[in-house]
Amino acid sequence: MVMKVYKITFWKFIKPSINIIVPLIFFLCFVWILILGLHYRDGYVPISLVVLTIFLVLLFCVPNIVLHINYFREDRKKELFIDLINKKVILSRNGNRKVFFLKDIDKVVRNGVRSLESKEFNTTAPWRYFYYYKIELKDGDSIFLTRFLVQNIEKVIPDLNYEYLHQRFPIV
Repeated sequence: MVMKVYKITFWKFIKPSINIIVPLIFFLCFVWILILGLHYRDGYVPISLVVLTIFLVLLFCVPNIVLHINYFREDRKKELFIDLINKKVILSRNGNRKVFFLKDIDKVVRNGVRSLESKEFNTTAPWRYFYYYKIELKDGDSIFLTRFLVQNIEKVIPDLNYEYLHQRFPIV
């Protein structure tokens, strides 16, 4: 039996923020060196430099932190089992299981900042790698899966009806 199991791992949790963490560390090190240099040279640090640094760090970190918390809350303790032989999907969370077949899926909507159908790079925002899937079943139920749990479900189950939505400012 070929069954793929998806659950949150540390790498899936940290991967969307790598592109902001590394430059942020370099930026903070540079500002720290600048502040120390100004302090030792002049004996004081301009308050505007400190305020600007705090503003830039908050600008880049707060949206990421909010998305991480929301995505983690949505998918923690959740496991997705995809049985490709029996064409069955099992979604488990805290002992509760929802079982449905691939034929029961009406469509899968991927919602994020970037669209897969166009290969253009349309934002440099730190939250550009966050997206979620909304699986709409024929009976009217919907299931939400974030990219922490499963990434690129289109490659795992390519024969489903996919729709791609993208938003410029998903936080707002």
